[in-house]
Amino acid sequence: MTQLMDTAAQRWRWHCRSDGETILKVGIFLPYMFVTLIHYMEVDMDKKFSRSLAVIAMGVVLFTGAAMADNHSTGNAEADLRIAEMKKLGANMGAISKFAKGEVAYSDALVGNAKEIAAIAANMDTLFPEGSGVEESRAKPEIWNAEYKDAFDKDIAEFKAASDKLVVAVEGGDAATIGAALKETGASCGACHKQFRKPKD
Repeated sequence: MTQLMDTAAQRWRWHCRSDGETILKVGIFLPYMFVTLIHYMEVDMDKKFSRSLAVIAMGVVLFTGAAMADNHSTGNAEADLRIAEMKKLGANMGAISKFAKGEVAYSDALVGNAKEIAAIAANMDTLFPEGSGVEESRAKPEIWNAEYKDAFDKDIAEFKAASDKLVVAVEGGDAATIGAALKETGASCGACHKQFRKPKD
């Protein structure tokens, strides 16, 4: 099994640039990796057992490959963390929005979504350290300009307050109240983006 994983890893590295950026689409890589896994399993193990193990291996490859495909780096670890948190924020707000629009039924998972939004908001001011304003992050340089500090801090404070209200609203379970709280949270995000985030190219 160790030899199998080493072989798979070597073949994966062969398909990457020296800087670690994947140059193959996951749709090409995954079938290739799967065939490699099947081949070495059938050579080294009983075929019946190897095919059962192959099913498990395929699941691992699919999960890992999908994660790699969505793991584009800006080259700055702090900017990457901020972008990841913003994506997580958007996903959680999207989940609550579906309920507010009547697309899904209420569930306890929505409370978890709201609490994760609040947790990200609570740490928002730590996600913008000096030196993390790389171009791909879309963060404007004004964020680190003392002239705009009060305005940026105000936006973050309003987002924190709105996200705390959202948690209370979601825990209550009333769709109208949740919708209003979500709208306020989204507006606080939008106000900050308008002044401190660059538009997409």
